Amino acid sequence: MRTQIEQEWEVKTDAPDNVIDKARVRAAIDFMKANLHRRITRAEIAGAVRLSTAYIADIFKIETGIALGEYLIKLRMEKASQLLVTTFLSIKEIMAEVGFHNKSNFTRSFRNTLSGHTLRLQKARPDWRFRKSRL
Repeated sequence: MRTQIEQEWEVKTDAPDNVIDKARVRAAIDFMKANLHRRITRAEIAGAVRLSTAYIADIFKIETGIALGEYLIKLRMEKASQLLVTTFLSIKEIMAEVGFHNKSNFTRSFRNTLSGHTLRLQKARPDWRFRKSRL
């Protein structure tokens, strides 16, 4: 199942440009998805696709239209959103599942990335309120 950000990326990459770069970007995305639960560095992503850190950052931005780090945060927040709706995990457990260990960073990223979705999430899980007391 493709996430929303992946579906948006698929639309942008329909043109037959550099197939190898597209495959490497897809491999980088797969690596990020497989490792959302832990801290991932740009060097690790570059190593997974056998490119330099600068080159993976460049082709990732060209192919997806979004910076590598920003894409990773959006993947993490989409996963957190999914977990909030479909599970009864606590916020701390969800933070750990998506690789955040600092509640203020998680809260800031969540609000910045999914600000329009919080009302939908609150309706789906009435017991959930995004307050510090739940973290």
